[in-house]
Order: sequence, then C-alpha cells, then structure tokens
Amino acid sequence: MCCRGFGSVFWLGLLFGAELVRAELAGGVGAVAAYSALTDSAEYLGDPYNQSMETMKSFSPRPLLALLSSLAMGTASADLQIGLGGGAFRGSEYDEQIGYGLEGEVGFLAQSQPVNLFFGVRASYVDGLESAGSLYSAKDSSELGLFEGAAVARLLFPLGTEMVKIYGEGSVGSANLKVSGDARVKGSIGGQDYSINSRFDESDWALALGLGAGLQFDFTPMVGWRLGYNFHSFGDSEVFGLKLDSGAMHGFTSAVVLKF
Repeated sequence: MCCRGFGSVFWLGLLFGAELVRAELAGGVGAVAAYSALTDSAEYLGDPYNQSMETMKSFSPRPLLALLSSLAMGTASADLQIGLGGGAFRGSEYDEQIGYGLEGEVGFLAQSQPVNLFFGVRASYVDGLESAGSLYSAKDSSELGLFEGAAVARLLFPLGTEMVKIYGEGSVGSANLKVSGDARVKGSIGGQDYSINSRFDESDWALALGLGAGLQFDFTPMVGWRLGYNFHSFGDSEVFGLKLDSGAMHGFTSAVVLKF
C-alpha cells in the first residue's frame, strides 16, 4: 500500500511538473515573439538602412529595363548589309589628276529607332592620283595608287520617312600606298650636257583615317542606294628610305546597298 501510494504521488507530481514546464515554455515563446516584434519595429524606425531597403523595394526598374531591352532588340534584329560601289577622288599632294576607285563593304545594320547603326569592314582601291614637279629644268612625275582596309561605323537618321536617311560615318584602318613614276634629270658639267632617266616603284603601309557624310535612299526593305562625300587622311610612309608625306584625298562615292 505504501509503495502504491508513493507511485500515485510520483506520477501526479510528474504530470504537474510537465504541465508547469509546458506553461513556462509557452510563456517564454510568447515573450520572445513579443520582444522580437518590438525590437524589429524599433530597428526599422531607427535604422535608416532598413528604410532605404524598403524604398529600394518600392522602386521599379522597368524604365531602365525597357531602355536596355530596346537597345538589345535593336542589336539582335540587325540585318546583314553589303555595299558595292566606287568613287572619284583628288589628292592633297597628288592633285594633278583625278583618281578613280572601287569599294566594297559588309557589316550589320541595327534598324532601331530613331537612329540606325551600321558597323562593318570596307575594302577600297584607288588609282590614278598623280603629282608632277620639276627638277633641274626637267619634269618628273609620280602616281599614287592605294589599297585600303578599314573598320567603318555609320549612324543613319531618317528624314521623316524610312526611305530617306542622312548619315555620318568614321573609319580607321590601314592603307598600302604604292608610289611609281619617272624621274628625269638634265644638266651640264664642263660644257657637256647629260640626261638621267630613272623609273621607280615603291610601296609601304600607312595609317588611314576617314570621315564621311551623305544620303541613303532605301527603295525597298532590301535594296538601297548611298551617295556621299568622303575624306581620307594617311600617315607618313617610307619610300626610298625617306619619310613620304602622302597627304590626304577626298571625293564623292556612290554604292548600291543590299540587305539580307
């Protein structure tokens, strides 16, 4: 009987202790939750970082994303473009004759609004630029022919319609300058006349920079025609071991434009 009574008291005490612990835990959790909510409110009101974070959350990046998207779409929808044409040029140093040339370019045209962007490469050949001078009462002459390869960037602005566009462009590359001609020298030594004729032919590479402007007419979405003015400046080249000022050339070019 004593043991049975002790066992009953033990189990009653154990159940009472468990209930007491559960109540204490429940009260503790509630106190912790209340304290956490109170401190969070105090930190939010007193911490400008949290306020700035909320302000950033309320800021919408949609306008910036729309701008970037439009630029990306303009680039992604770029069309392959090929241009084939020619031109007539006159040199600053080789200015006796007009030179004629051919050119071809290939690149991509991004037709985003309001500005179209073309970026590609161009190869051109010009021949027939001529210079003449006098030396010891004789005439000498030289011709300049060049092959130029350059990277080209062109901005096109529609003039109220997609059919007519005004453009400006710039290019940078290298040109192979070929100088050829005849040198004739006449003189007199000790009463004896003499004459020296010499043929020369030299070439060298030089830096080539270009600027241009004009109009482009897009007759259809796939066919157009471009007419413009171009200026090309060349760096010094070495001919016969001497630095040669190749000067510049300028002229008008025309090209058929094909889009794919």
